[in-house]
Amino acid sequence: MSEIMDSGDETRLSKQFQQIWCGVDVDCEFIFPEDPPQWLDEDLFDRGMKFVNDYLVGIIMSNGEALVSGLCIPSFYKALTFSGETDQKRAALIRYRDTAMHIFGKWYMSKPWRDKSESATSMKVVNSMHRRVAKQIREAGDEFDQIVSAKSVHSDSQPQSRTLFCDLERLRESSRQTPEYQYFVSNKRNFTQFDMFLVQCSFFGGPLLYPSYYGCCRATDEEFLGFLHVWRVFGYYLGIKDEYNGAQYDVETTRNLGYEVIDVIIKPCCLNISYQTIYLGQKIFFDPSNYYVWIYRNYRMMGLDLSRLWQSFNWTQVYWYYVRFSFGYYLYPLFGVRQLVNHLTTNLLKKIMNKMKNPS
Repeated sequence: MSEIMDSGDETRLSKQFQQIWCGVDVDCEFIFPEDPPQWLDEDLFDRGMKFVNDYLVGIIMSNGEALVSGLCIPSFYKALTFSGETDQKRAALIRYRDTAMHIFGKWYMSKPWRDKSESATSMKVVNSMHRRVAKQIREAGDEFDQIVSAKSVHSDSQPQSRTLFCDLERLRESSRQTPEYQYFVSNKRNFTQFDMFLVQCSFFGGPLLYPSYYGCCRATDEEFLGFLHVWRVFGYYLGIKDEYNGAQYDVETTRNLGYEVIDVIIKPCCLNISYQTIYLGQKIFFDPSNYYVWIYRNYRMMGLDLSRLWQSFNWTQVYWYYVRFSFGYYLYPLFGVRQLVNHLTTNLLKKIMNKMKNPS
């Protein structure tokens, strides 16, 4: 990594990106801190939690779609492939449901600096799980990539996957692979601070960078600042060091950093996906063909036009694209609609949590 930063081309990168990027060579240890951070602002945290309540469904939508895009990132999909926890549809849906329940049923319901709170207990469980998988991957050493390759799907017979790859090949011809991307995908370290920075940002980046897509167009920067503080706190308790925390900056700086990360790392990852990415992504959907609808939507949101894939859509896929787009862009932001949908979703989450606590 030092060779990249010393190449004389670092001026194209912001100082914030350069600081965060240093975490690519630092392992995340997933230790739950005993003491709250010195920068903790409880009033700002409370305002951030109000933002969550006010834009709950938009945040849920963004997190689901971030998962689809996240599977394009090698360090993410390789870890899932290695663990084998999402190979089967039912196992994948349970895994992602449990993650959602941790976040929306516990983290957003209490304060992690309070001993024995639901969020503190939950984050300790999540840290333990991440620490266990990280240990297994790190101990695998050079065999890690071989194990992942042996467990991966290397081809399929789906016409739309071939169409998608044709689009990606066309887009790669007019794009460039940044040295940071090349280092990132070839890096032998796993579960680094930079990896966790990317995971952290996936939970707040959608509404912040693309508010109109998630019904958050009326949110003010003051409201977003509270939301960022919530995730700065969460990142702290998930083992992210302060210097690599993606929510440490003001709103405008964080937006600029987000767009920069997308250009330098995320877009190149999205242009160089594997069949395993598609295989894992389709486990999220009851109808696997809807994976292509969400990939098309996410790529388009980032400025990547998959024109051939769009032309291959059947009427059902076109229908779901416009339903999702219209709901987030036009319907959900309406006064009364947002409040009603948030209320119904909150009640549903409570019922699911109660059922999980009392399965009988």
